[in-house]
Amino acid sequence: PNLTTTHRQLCPSSPLKRFEISKIYRKGLRGDVPIEYMQACFDIVGSPSFICDAEIIKITIDILTQFSFNFTVRINHTILVDIMRQMMPSPVIEPSSRRHDINVLLAQLVRLPWQQVKKILFEKHLLTPKQVEHISYWVMNRGQVTDVIAQINQMLNAPSSSSSLLPSSVIDKWKKAIAEAKELHSHLEMLGIAERVIMDLGLVNHECFYSGMVFQAVVKSETNKLELLAVGGRFHSLVPTTTTQQRPDVVGMSISIDKLLLREKEALNSFGNLSSSSSGQGNNSGNSSSVSRSSDVEILVCSVGPSLLSERMRLVCELWDSNLRAETSYVENPTYEEQMEHAVLHSIPWIVTLKEKIFVQRAMVKVKHLTDKNKEVDIARSDLVKHFTNLLSPPHLNPKLKKSFSSNDYN
Repeated sequence: PNLTTTHRQLCPSSPLKRFEISKIYRKGLRGDVPIEYMQACFDIVGSPSFICDAEIIKITIDILTQFSFNFTVRINHTILVDIMRQMMPSPVIEPSSRRHDINVLLAQLVRLPWQQVKKILFEKHLLTPKQVEHISYWVMNRGQVTDVIAQINQMLNAPSSSSSLLPSSVIDKWKKAIAEAKELHSHLEMLGIAERVIMDLGLVNHECFYSGMVFQAVVKSETNKLELLAVGGRFHSLVPTTTTQQRPDVVGMSISIDKLLLREKEALNSFGNLSSSSSGQGNNSGNSSSVSRSSDVEILVCSVGPSLLSERMRLVCELWDSNLRAETSYVENPTYEEQMEHAVLHSIPWIVTLKEKIFVQRAMVKVKHLTDKNKEVDIARSDLVKHFTNLLSPPHLNPKLKKSFSSNDYN
């Protein structure tokens, strides 16, 4: 839905961010009457940086941790799914429509057990035992991002692997996918959420418009089946453009509100607190509306000097965790002029600047107001969040509750 707003000049240092809550209609299981859903979408348009992907995942985790159920965020890369197919033992699966049907089936692994999928691969798609064994090795490979990447690298470099038969162009794509997964993981570490995300080579999305990193949030139901709560990734090809325009980078996430509310109800029922929690939920709704502020960002975290991207991201993450509206440039080493131009363009009132010398030597940051030069002060890095919490947050605002997370919830 947000793609209609992308017809404007975009640049990596000033991407377009949009969120929307609306009804959508999808084809029913029988392919006849469309089914109505309510979903919340959040997209970032115009920046190739994987900081955008990390921010999307961070926002999704922040939203879902407000509810009573445990969930898992898993990621994969569309190139790795394609290479899984190209490395499959003979005979070659043709035509392309048949390959698409297999992808649609593998996408159901979130709901169906592997044994059932395996049976369909044999009986309906007529795959050989070696082909099914090859698919099994890939789709059952999941775990911490660094562990899965290590296994992929081992497979790539193994002399006996069928990867040695792949053309160099495919190998280059393979390496690109691994590099992008590593980069995303490093940004997730900067935001403090890397341990809450797993890499799952069984994440196969049959939607053909995704190209790059893809991610999902899944929850285990009372019957121990997994269900999708949120889906997202890179989908540049959907952006309408003209022959004279370069297609902008787009990354986003869609959260199913219907499923979210249903899972919350199930979780509260399992605790036996549904009746007592109903009034509590009402109070939470009241708090949500009462603390809601303008959609404008209030704080821009800037830097002067190289190698400060990770510090900017950590600081922004701390501000987010305190319910403060903050952002930073997606460019690794932006000029100070570019950052100030962004603040002026988007009317961001407060500027936090990390200067290399004073930050490294004294752990101090400079805080100033965009239009009031009298409101300029040097503050200790450790006191910055408290400073803005006192300055900007309503007095009744309490820090949001943190929930524990374990990847075992997914297994």
